[in-house]
Amino acid sequence: MKKNYLVRHQLNVCALAFAVFSFVSCRGINVNPDMETPVVSLAHSADSPSTKVIIKWNKCEDAEGYAIEKTYMKDGVLEEEHFNYLSKDTTMYIDSNCEPGVEYTYTVGAGYFKTMGFFYGRVFGKTDERYSEPVSIKTGVDSLVCLDYPKNIKISEVEGKTNALKLKWSPCENAVSYEIYCKCLLEDSSGNYKYYCTVDDSECILFPLYNETEYSFKIKALGENGQTSILSALYTAVVPEAKNTQMDTAIQIQNSVTEKYRSSKESLWFIIAPQKGIIKIAKTFDVNAMIFTRNGELMDGCLSFEEVEDGFECSLKDANPDFVSGEKYLLRVVNPGDFILTIE
Repeated sequence: MKKNYLVRHQLNVCALAFAVFSFVSCRGINVNPDMETPVVSLAHSADSPSTKVIIKWNKCEDAEGYAIEKTYMKDGVLEEEHFNYLSKDTTMYIDSNCEPGVEYTYTVGAGYFKTMGFFYGRVFGKTDERYSEPVSIKTGVDSLVCLDYPKNIKISEVEGKTNALKLKWSPCENAVSYEIYCKCLLEDSSGNYKYYCTVDDSECILFPLYNETEYSFKIKALGENGQTSILSALYTAVVPEAKNTQMDTAIQIQNSVTEKYRSSKESLWFIIAPQKGIIKIAKTFDVNAMIFTRNGELMDGCLSFEEVEDGFECSLKDANPDFVSGEKYLLRVVNPGDFILTIE
């Protein structure tokens, strides 16, 4: 009996010790050995000094991984990029996403996060991290990168459309065209800028875009004989809310034109005149849509959509024997969220 009591007592002491350790750890008190702070050096890459920077640092005692922060300035706009955590055995990283003639500043952080694990430690700030002093380097000059980059970029709404934005900027001397690059986390969770289009004029309408969504843009000038500029400074705008939330504000959808919409409203309304009687909707969950005559009479209950390779599809010919090709109807999409719509 006495032996059992001692066992229980020892277990209680262990549990208490573990609780105290957990409490101390979660309160952020450092129970780890003192970790070193990284010391960083930068160098141009021998094979491409204008587009690559070599980042080196010392191996830090007790560090379980390293993070790199990159900052640079254009037109008074500070831009930041963060690289994923690198393993504890890594002491070098090559940044190949640089532009000629730009000054970049790098900071390396060494991290210890065993207390709560990598993910929860980073989310709740329960880590021990030490950051280097920021170090700067200017990339080399490329003879073809000789045009001024676009400046004074203005972003505005487009009359008659809510799922579009207009970009306008000051023309660049000796530029014959411009490349537009776009970033939207809803469309690409990687956060990378993607080529959008090339235009000859110093303005551009971007369509279709998701409503109620933030987009970031950069623009590059191109010359007649291969000359180019670096990308412009970052410009960001939020696409307006969709206004077609009631039957009397329904908007016309052209056949075979892809439309993107996003709305937190109860429903969106569209005027459609399909020739083939096909409605295609791409979204991440089941579609809830209804079809009405132009005077607002419900033709059927919820339309029946079949899942296809790129979303959901409905045939109005199959759904309603009274369907007439080319006649105008009202389409209501309920609880829309974000979706892509095509009428044929």
